[in-house]
Amino acid sequence: MMKTIFTLSLGILAAGGLTAQETTGDNSLLAENPPILVRPIPDFESTPDDKTLHFDLHDVFEVPGAPDAQLSYTVEHVSNNDVATVAVNASSLAIDFLAAGQTNVILSAEYEGFSVADTFVIGVIQPPEGNYFRADLEDLKLSVNAYWNGGNLSGGFTTGPVRFHNSYNPEWFSWSGWSYTNMNNDTTPGYENQYSAASGDEKGKNIYATSYASTSSGISFHDSTPRVIKGAAVTNSANAALSMKYGDGFAKKFGGADGTEPDWFKLAINGYLNDVPAGSVDFMLADYTFEDARDDYIITTWQWVELSSLGEVDSLSFSLSSTDNGDYGMNTPAYFCLDNLYMETLASTPQQKKLAVSPFPNPCKGVFMLNMDSRPSVGITIYDISMRQVKKIDQYFPGASIDITDQPGGIYLVRIKSGSEMTTVKIINER
Repeated sequence: MMKTIFTLSLGILAAGGLTAQETTGDNSLLAENPPILVRPIPDFESTPDDKTLHFDLHDVFEVPGAPDAQLSYTVEHVSNNDVATVAVNASSLAIDFLAAGQTNVILSAEYEGFSVADTFVIGVIQPPEGNYFRADLEDLKLSVNAYWNGGNLSGGFTTGPVRFHNSYNPEWFSWSGWSYTNMNNDTTPGYENQYSAASGDEKGKNIYATSYASTSSGISFHDSTPRVIKGAAVTNSANAALSMKYGDGFAKKFGGADGTEPDWFKLAINGYLNDVPAGSVDFMLADYTFEDARDDYIITTWQWVELSSLGEVDSLSFSLSSTDNGDYGMNTPAYFCLDNLYMETLASTPQQKKLAVSPFPNPCKGVFMLNMDSRPSVGITIYDISMRQVKKIDQYFPGASIDITDQPGGIYLVRIKSGSEMTTVKIINER
């Protein structure tokens, strides 16, 4: 990841994005040998189960011409204390990984009243525990520093039961949907670096999927069997992350010139069952809307996105949106990366004992009931076609009337849940 470096004499700048130097106007106050940043502090990724990480700061900061100078270190800011604790003892940085998420950390080194600081990121991911199938793409084969983008016109690729859809245009040598890659260039901006993750994974050691969601990207199960998807790991592409951090010829620098503009970049994941929407989950790939600009972030580590709330699905679609848009759509590069898609195994998936439900009458005039197999009660939630919740009944008894006469005419989705079993049916309200 390209990181913002701060050289300060009067304080710490916002972590959201400016690179700057400040000095006092009175040169007599300048230290004879002010400290400098020799190399950036790296970003750190781990799980909550890992032990305390110790990182030596000796070769990160120094005072030119004074190798024995005693620097004092201060943790100036941690944007999310729930993710990690950060402390410095002498010149040793100690990190304890606490919970899933990402946090900005600003660390300063001071000498003779002047300081230099660096901003780095700590990312924590918590893989789920339990009996899940994991689509990790490692069954796909690539040479080192390579990618597959659909040039063989196969329309996609398959890992385990999951089909990642791809569209390739041989006339323009362009693609959309999904590709897979093991590239790790997290420093080169621009379209030519469209296959690398912002996390800078070790080259050739990890195969993951990258998506160009020009409109949307889709995955499905090639055996057409619905499943409950637990979740997946996602991160920004290097192309998108560098564009948001620094701007480019097409897209703005997030936060604007002074770092205060409220920009964001969002991933929406939509689930479907038999072409009926089953729900949606949003994940912020970048968020510059915080009151304290030091809390603004661009995701550059692998982060877990929980998807179990979608229930049983047979396909997913992924779409991107941004505050930076122009006459031809979104200016922010429409890329993100995905890995380690967890799903319930067929032995534990609810469709093995699927709820049998039918609404009656359908269409209705605002009042209907549910015919279903004999159960004492179930929980139901009703959504409109935009997935806005319009009614919830925690304890519904089969055969009882359901009243949605306060809602306009249209298509509504009724999600029925009983224990670990769940299904969704469609009702047409003709009011």
